[in-house]
Amino acid sequence: MTMGYSWIRDVLMRDPNWQGGIDLNQDGEIRPEETIQDYNQNGPVGDPGDWELFAANNAQALRKRVAFFGWSAPFKRDNSIHELLAIESEMVSPEDVKQAYSFAQTVLKIVRERLNDGQHRANQEKIQLVYQVMQDLGVRFIRQEDALFTTNVKRKQLDCDTSSFMALAVAHELGWPLSLVLAPGHVFVRWEGEGERFNVDEGYILPDSYYVNILNISKKSREAGVYLASQSRRQTMALFFHNRGTAKGELGRYAEEIADYDQALALNPKYATAYYNRGVAKGDIGRFAEAIADYDRALALDPKYATAYYNRGVAKEELGYWAEAKADFETARNLDPNL
Repeated sequence: MTMGYSWIRDVLMRDPNWQGGIDLNQDGEIRPEETIQDYNQNGPVGDPGDWELFAANNAQALRKRVAFFGWSAPFKRDNSIHELLAIESEMVSPEDVKQAYSFAQTVLKIVRERLNDGQHRANQEKIQLVYQVMQDLGVRFIRQEDALFTTNVKRKQLDCDTSSFMALAVAHELGWPLSLVLAPGHVFVRWEGEGERFNVDEGYILPDSYYVNILNISKKSREAGVYLASQSRRQTMALFFHNRGTAKGELGRYAEEIADYDQALALNPKYATAYYNRGVAKGDIGRFAEAIADYDRALALDPKYATAYYNRGVAKEELGYWAEAKADFETARNLDPNL
């Protein structure tokens, strides 16, 4: 998995049963085969491949010993929902994680049932069905201040990114060529395969031109793949770390917030929003020069990022760069008069 991250390692090393290994056969001691070894025989011990093989070889025992593996069992081991919920599990209760898995499993079950009802559905209708099922289960699609999928599910209020994460999880199980797409302050999904390419945004089919016009996306940002590009697995995981960082920031855990943005940017160096939010977090703890550097990076990727100009102006003002601050404020106001 990317950057050496393994959701399996993440889950096991947080579990109270893990003591450098896990007593899978419950005989009172941890044997060598119950620890991580170089299972993939590539030299290093404990890389993501080793954890994957450990989990595959001990799947049944792990489900009995570690609750997370029981909850995750209905989904393929390479579904990104496991990374999402493992990353978020640091912030929420085990019951919240269990509920999120249960919700995802219910959505998947109903989608499969409806796909087998004898009706022919175009690929666009298949993706729209996922969103319809979520709504039928009482979910509202509404902008959320809370960035976490788990807590969005708990409230039955999903926003653009958390509803997209759900669609992505279902699509993976059904073999659909779906990926996430970033736009300024927004996330949606794209079907790209079998000679088709279309976007689905909370159930609506919308062309790229809609986002270009509504969100004023620059040609430079599009051509550089900052916005409206289908996201890779690494880039998708960057969103998970970014959202956890945002949640930590809401709790005032700024050092941890910044560390999560660091993770996100290592996975996706073109993630303008992560640079921006890292700048905000650094400004919150008085690291204004570093904040300015992050706003500079965000603006290099997205020259129309009005709030990045505004916050860079605030940071410059804090450092006494009055003329530069004024110029940033004026640029921000020209880009977005509401500022």
